[in-house]
Amino acid sequence: MKWLLVFLISLSVFAKEDPSILYKSVFKSLGSVKEHSVVDTISENPINNKILEFKNIKGETIGFAREIVTTTGCNSACLPIIATLFYSKDRKFLSLKSRDGLTKKNHAPFTPDDYANLDMILMQNPKIFAAITHPKQMVDAITSETTKNYSFYVIKQAAYTTLRMNLYNQDTLKLLQGIK
Repeated sequence: MKWLLVFLISLSVFAKEDPSILYKSVFKSLGSVKEHSVVDTISENPINNKILEFKNIKGETIGFAREIVTTTGCNSACLPIIATLFYSKDRKFLSLKSRDGLTKKNHAPFTPDDYANLDMILMQNPKIFAAITHPKQMVDAITSETTKNYSFYVIKQAAYTTLRMNLYNQDTLKLLQGIK
């Protein structure tokens, strides 16, 4: 079942428009892309195993990105997370973008404000996330609402997605330090 999900997600990623359009929306002077292999230590089925290095036409590094295709980690009926994390040439987080769009509870789409707030959360890396061993710790067992402890630190009705993207952002920041 898990491999079927990974296969279907992969098909949807490859069926979409040319990813360079998204990359050029962040890095206007994009000339070429170099791939760096990395280890995906977060997903049960690790497929997020590369970081992209963007160069201008002079061959100078202008930034980085990591394509993420994953679940929320909750093993429920949540839609997959398909997003791209972007980083400056100095290896600092810039922004998260999603060609397919991220969703919240009941598959409601993220709003532009949700994306802006998620960017801020990822930049801050809330310390409270460090104590979480499973996303379900963030929600009430009966109502599935985010508990008060976490509600300030997550996108409303998207606690699992917020946590998962924060995990990948922090992982990517560490991996970027090893890229020469």
